[in-house]
Amino acid sequence: MNINYAIYFYITNCNMILKGKKVIIISDEIDTLIVLPINTTKETLDKVMKSLFEIEAHLKPANLDNLSKISGISKNNLSTVNTFLEAIYALKKTSGREFMLTEIGSKFAKAISWNLDNDANLAFRELLLNYELTKQALSIIRVKEDITQEELQKRIGSLSGKKDNKAVSAAAKNFIKFLEIAEIIEIDGENIKISMTKKDITSSEAQSDKKHTITKKEIHLDEKDLSTDKIETLKQIALEAPAWERIPTEIDGVFIVNPEKDMDKRKKNPLIQLEINDGSKRQGYYLRHLDDLIFLINVVTNPKLKKLLAYVEKVNHTKKKKKIEKFTLN
Repeated sequence: MNINYAIYFYITNCNMILKGKKVIIISDEIDTLIVLPINTTKETLDKVMKSLFEIEAHLKPANLDNLSKISGISKNNLSTVNTFLEAIYALKKTSGREFMLTEIGSKFAKAISWNLDNDANLAFRELLLNYELTKQALSIIRVKEDITQEELQKRIGSLSGKKDNKAVSAAAKNFIKFLEIAEIIEIDGENIKISMTKKDITSSEAQSDKKHTITKKEIHLDEKDLSTDKIETLKQIALEAPAWERIPTEIDGVFIVNPEKDMDKRKKNPLIQLEINDGSKRQGYYLRHLDDLIFLINVVTNPKLKKLLAYVEKVNHTKKKKKIEKFTLN
């Protein structure tokens, strides 16, 4: 990640300083990495999120090229904005230079695109409340209840390890503005106070930690977003492609497969499916309907799956001793 586009700092100690474009580590006690919104206003965030939502609505992978084309923002500036969006977990990298919206990021982008102001504000608030910099800023305000905007701006900026820096000062000011827009804080003249009670903040954080189950409504696509030409191409694959031949798509690891060998059956009931496979000869995971995708998403996003797989890795390639009907994590 280019340090020219992001100012990093660590929470509990001044573990690094910036010198030109170089990062100098001055302590091994590194805690949480934080990014300030350099050259990033709320208007810029909204424009980028709308553009990402438009790209994903057409089932295309997002990258700096197509995002720049749709948003009208230069790729250099987009790198800055994306760095902050990744930090608040509205955006995540997928493969290579491609990236996609997270679940809460998608909720935020959809609300902005559909002019659902209240939903957009709630989603933005959720993103910020789970960001470590917000927690630190709120702690500072609680300790010094009569803190002014200028003082808070300096406190946030000073954590970067570089004093009297205009870029850092402007970024800290942007971040304070984000907190105000999300109604996390109130600015009364020069003074700042927290809008939400501790209970409200804790409740919001707990709500965002709850497992969310994807529904069919959330991944529904309007018919008008589907290309007639592409449908005809897929129909041709259903009729003519060799059985079980993997036809690559623009999504890495996803192939189109025709499982039907019988030509007569192909004419009566055309059938194709997607296969998720790493390119090996082994059978992958097949998708024929949106319900299949919903099931897959809900399985792979279950936080218990990571822990379960960690257990599996510990015992792989060992001899099976006894049959176990069911394994539970509790």
